[in-house]
Amino acid sequence: MTATASALDFLFGLNQELAEKEVCLQHVVGPGLPPVVKDLSEFITADCISVDSNIKPTRRGRTAR
Repeated sequence: MTATASALDFLFGLNQELAEKEVCLQHVVGPGLPPVVKDLSEFITADCISVDSNIKPTRRGRTAR
């Protein structure tokens, strides 16, 4: 994808390309690490983003504590 390309157009085109491959029974690799990666520990870390369990959603989509 180029710097000036529309992300939505890119994703739509990619989706169309993969759908055509599936129709033709060609192999499509799903999301995540590809099957060629054997040692997953190189890619797994302890740092992450998590949800604060004290934050409750409100009716307007905002959060309240």
